[in-house]
Amino acid sequence: MTDEGIAKDFAQDLPASETKILAAIQGQTSGPNELGAKVTTAAWRNKPSFYIVADHDRMIAPELEKKLAAQMHAKTIHIASSHVPMLSHPPKLLSLLLKQRDPSRRAELCGGRITHKGQDGHCYPKETYDRKPSTVAGTSGERGL
Repeated sequence: MTDEGIAKDFAQDLPASETKILAAIQGQTSGPNELGAKVTTAAWRNKPSFYIVADHDRMIAPELEKKLAAQMHAKTIHIASSHVPMLSHPPKLLSLLLKQRDPSRRAELCGGRITHKGQDGHCYPKETYDRKPSTVAGTSGERGL
């Protein structure tokens, strides 16, 4: 893809400094059979699925994304984003995904950052939580994710 194509159509909601990086590091598109593995059953046929519709996607038409999501019976999440919402809107994407998560999991989004909830019910920043368990009061070493 050209530098201009990335900046104007692939990641049009990213700053120029980031689209330049994307252009510099892009690689060959890989297919599912790159290692010779055969896909026999699509996972979405048997497992709950989520589909992110990027409403400003210029690579895959949002109407096609909606049709594919419906075909998969997927829970659909809309984000006003280019083709790369994980780069242009990470806190919003994470927040929407965490709302869909299994309630027994304890990852949380607090102030735009992923945190872990200790057994005491308090949110701890991931950096704090990744230290030795004894440095985080009330967690008893439990990791939460």
